[in-house]
Amino acid sequence: DNLNLHYTVGDKVTLSFSPVLPVIHVDHQVVVAKDGNEIWSQTFHDHDGNLEIEITPTDSSSFSVTGGADIGGKTSTGAFMVSGPVFNEMGTYSVTGTITGIEFIPLPIPLADEFSIEIAGSEEMDMGGMEMKSMGEHQVSVISSDGSLIVNVDTSDPVAGEMMSVTVTITTDKKVHQTNANYDIIITQDGKTVLSEIGVYTTHGEGEHMTDVLESSNPVDVQVTLQGIGKPGELKTGAMGEAISFHVVPEFGTIAMIVLAAAIVSIIAITAKTKTALIPKL
Repeated sequence: DNLNLHYTVGDKVTLSFSPVLPVIHVDHQVVVAKDGNEIWSQTFHDHDGNLEIEITPTDSSSFSVTGGADIGGKTSTGAFMVSGPVFNEMGTYSVTGTITGIEFIPLPIPLADEFSIEIAGSEEMDMGGMEMKSMGEHQVSVISSDGSLIVNVDTSDPVAGEMMSVTVTITTDKKVHQTNANYDIIITQDGKTVLSEIGVYTTHGEGEHMTDVLESSNPVDVQVTLQGIGKPGELKTGAMGEAISFHVVPEFGTIAMIVLAAAIVSIIAITAKTKTALIPKL
C-alpha cells in the first residue's frame, strides 16, 4: 500500500489521503469512477503530504474546486472544497489516489491505490438531540463530545461456536490516527460477558479484539468507553468516560448495528482504511 484513505460522510463527503511513508510536498491525483466510467479527476499539491478533500454532492453538470490555502508558511495545506455530481447516487464508486510527485519532483512510476466505496441506504434516528445513523452491517462511528476524536467500531458477525472480532479505531478531527489513546471495551451476549478489557492502551489509535467462543448467534451488546489520551502512568487529557453502546442484531440474515445509547454526540460517518467499505446514501 502507498496511501491510506480515511473518509467521513455527513452533509459533505470528506476524503483524507495520507502517504504510508512520511513525505512532504506531495502531488496527488484523485480519480472517482462509477460503473467503469470516470466521473471526476483532479490533481492537487499538498505541502505536508496529507490531502483532505471536502466534497459536496450536487446534481449540477460541472465541478468546482476551491480552498487548499497555504498554512504555516507552506508547511501544510488547508482542505480543498469540491462540489459536483459525485456520491449522489447509489452504486459502487472507485476512488483512486495516486502520488505523482514528491518534493516537486515527478515520480518516474506513480504510486497508486484504489478504494471501492458502495453507496447504500442508511437508517437515522434522533435521540435527545443526538443524530444517529446505522453505518452499514458491521460499523458505527461517533464524534466525542468535544469534537476532538472520531471513534469507529467494526465487528464481525456473532456466530455460534466462533469468536467475534472487533476493531476499534480512534482518529483526530483531522482524520489522523490518535496516538496514545486509552479505552475500555466490554461485550456481552445473553447476559454473559464474552469480552472485557479495561485500560486498553494503543500507541497508534487502533486496537484488535476477539471475544470468547460464542455459545449462540444471538445479538451481542458492545460498549466502548473513552479513557483519555496519554501514556500509561501519565495524566490523561481529552474525552474520558464517554461511552459508545450498541446492539449487534441479526436481521434478515444480516447484522444491523443499532445504536441504543451513547454519552457522546452525533454519528457522522465511517472511518476506514479498507479497500472496500460501505457509505450511507446522503
